[in-house]
Amino acid sequence: MFPVIKSLKPTYRFRNQHLLKKAKEGDLAFSTANTYIRHVVQFYKWAAHEQLITITDQNKPFEIEIVNIRNESMLAHMMPKFTVQTSDLRIRVPRSSQSNRIRSMNPLSQKKLAILKRELPKASTETGLIILLGLLCGLRKEEASSLTIEALSQAYTCGEADTRFNIPIGPDNGVQTKNNKKRTIEISSSLINILNEYAISDRRMIRLKKLHDKTESDSNSIQKWEPLFISQQGNPMSPESVGSRFCELCMEIKKTNADFNHEFHDLRRTYATYRLQSLLDIGIPASQALSLIMSWMGHEDERTTWKYLSYLKRNEALVYKISMLDQIMHDSLKGYA
Repeated sequence: MFPVIKSLKPTYRFRNQHLLKKAKEGDLAFSTANTYIRHVVQFYKWAAHEQLITITDQNKPFEIEIVNIRNESMLAHMMPKFTVQTSDLRIRVPRSSQSNRIRSMNPLSQKKLAILKRELPKASTETGLIILLGLLCGLRKEEASSLTIEALSQAYTCGEADTRFNIPIGPDNGVQTKNNKKRTIEISSSLINILNEYAISDRRMIRLKKLHDKTESDSNSIQKWEPLFISQQGNPMSPESVGSRFCELCMEIKKTNADFNHEFHDLRRTYATYRLQSLLDIGIPASQALSLIMSWMGHEDERTTWKYLSYLKRNEALVYKISMLDQIMHDSLKGYA
């Protein structure tokens, strides 16, 4: 039984006496504290669903709240507000930190996407495919570089359509996700076909043999999962190497396009920006669109996702559908066939 007085309930005590205290002292970011309390809420929801605990009006770990959020997207005139279910345990993140994150966003415009498409063949096959995974699937460089054959083999179609697939990633198939969190990403059929062809290509087989030769001579190097991307030296591709190669490509582009100032994470931001807008454009309710993007991106806090709408409001030229993003990069895939 939960105490009737809120302040005595373990959930509120954990929030107020530990998380908020740490956040106010600077030992924990407010966004991280909010993530932790969200996990607590999700645990109790799961326990109630599995009938491990009984929640009633008199016996409950927290209060469910329906919050109205101001819509700052390009469609705000059609839907000024949308509602999100949350709890009174949520921890508010200071507005200043949210504004800083919005200002730090730097997704690629249509013009810059066209430039990237033109210059992408200058990168190695492995780097090019990893860049496309960041841009078309929203993967972090750690996730894209550590994609495994096992993960690729677990792809399945999205419903009845065969144009997009889902791939589960995480510790169960060797993909290095943030905080080892399991999630499912989406991927276009054209990109997954290219990845499958690359997986059995002569180029990769030569590199895979080098990796096997190394692991046979060093038992400490044995790989539990087979990496899709392997360096010329026979080592699994590292996120540091990917970051360096992308930086080199950007430096090459800047020789003729001085304003091409981007990091690998901007590819992920580009995917989220275009994808979220495309969901809203086809009439998917804002709360459902939020849930989908949070799931694909692996976001813990919905505010991390909705900052993309705030960015779109400030940069109207970036309002394009994901289909347009796919179309822009379609020709790039042909170079890897």
